[in-house]
Amino acid sequence: MINRVDLAIIMPAAKQVNIERFWDHLNSAMEEFEINSPVRQAAFLAQIGHESGQLRYSEEIASGDAYEGRDDLGNLEVGDGRRFKGRGLIQIT
Repeated sequence: MINRVDLAIIMPAAKQVNIERFWDHLNSAMEEFEINSPVRQAAFLAQIGHESGQLRYSEEIASGDAYEGRDDLGNLEVGDGRRFKGRGLIQIT
């Protein structure tokens, strides 16, 4: 479990509003997926911090056009690049 104060220390560029928005969800995910050791929690929060720009972005900044027509991603229909661009704190594409 991580508290709001520690999350703010770990991600100093995060706005308080985003800490409030995400901290409970982060704790729920850590509980659900047994991210319960200090090493696992550090790795998880480091990945979240990196991918989301310290909780600033929950959608990929790029338009998604670079993913258009990418068979390796399963983007077979016109518009799939934008439709399936990265979203979420880890920005799963």
